[in-house]
Amino acid sequence: MSKKCQFCDYLEFYLDKRCGITDYCEVNLDEMQDKMIFRKGLEVYSGHDTLPCVFIGGKLVGGLSDLGLFNGTGELKEFLDESGVKNHKCKEYNPVFE
Repeated sequence: MSKKCQFCDYLEFYLDKRCGITDYCEVNLDEMQDKMIFRKGLEVYSGHDTLPCVFIGGKLVGGLSDLGLFNGTGELKEFLDESGVKNHKCKEYNPVFE
């Protein structure tokens, strides 16, 4: 049994509790024999070199902090809607003006 990093654990929590997303594909590099080749390919493909790395509908969202930022600006909702993800809890950006 492999152990996930704390960022991956928090990403799962975030997707489930904050976004209401439980149906996703997780790739655990610790379970791969050629994990460095996969990681380098991921970096070449996406330009993103840290893990976890989130894709929605084949588009790079980024890492965990990017996911939170996009959720706060409403861009995550757009990604999810455009990708056909149903029943998520992400909302449109609604700024509060003082």
